[in-house]
Amino acid sequence: MARKPTYEELGKRVKELEKQSLERKRVEQTLLESEQLYRALLDQPADSIVLVEAEILAVLGFNDKAHENVGYSRGGISLYYGHTENI
Repeated sequence: MARKPTYEELGKRVKELEKQSLERKRVEQTLLESEQLYRALLDQPADSIVLVEAEILAVLGFNDKAHENVGYSRGGISLYYGHTENI
């Protein structure tokens, strides 16, 4: 039969889990802020932005202004360039 942990061991484990939880929340908040900044940078400009994978020249994504300037529907751009994402 397995040994039961002591109160000291349980307390130590609770502190470890609390520390992990706080770190996870900090990382999630940092990621959220980064995503918001990324979105703001791409959605605000009056210029077209197209992300291209340089090694294979594949369009990875584009902002709304690029979509408007190209004149294709989103589905048409996806078919024309292959897999793309709206950034």
